[in-house]
Amino acid sequence: MNAIGLRIKEIRKANNVTQKQFAERIGITRDAIAQIETDKSLPNLETTNNIVKYYHIYLNWLITGEGPMIKPSERVADAGKASDHSVVSDKMVPEIAHLKAELSAKNSQIADLRDHISTLKTQLSECQKRENILLNSVFSDKKTVK
Repeated sequence: MNAIGLRIKEIRKANNVTQKQFAERIGITRDAIAQIETDKSLPNLETTNNIVKYYHIYLNWLITGEGPMIKPSERVADAGKASDHSVVSDKMVPEIAHLKAELSAKNSQIADLRDHISTLKTQLSECQKRENILLNSVFSDKKTVK
């Protein structure tokens, strides 16, 4: 097996995806990824770039095997071992989508509450104006009665 094929297989296995899933994400066929992993062919530049982008891998590591594998900003620390890192797995994608939807709903609720508070402030201001008018009226009436 060629070294790049081993590293590509390592990326795929670390992300718990099948050859078919991996291939679909980077825009090639399952047969093509199988050939790359078994040293029957090498990935072209587009495939290599797609792997680097989608899986947040350093190009230098993918080509040479030197340096870190995963870009630091994309690492997720393993709860058991601070030194182990992996990219976000496919199992987390639905949960992330769910959390994004919840966040969007909460942001919408916050915006609605802000609008409601603004309306209440306006109503309070109007009530205070009316109260001042009534108080002025009552006090001016008392002054004219005397």
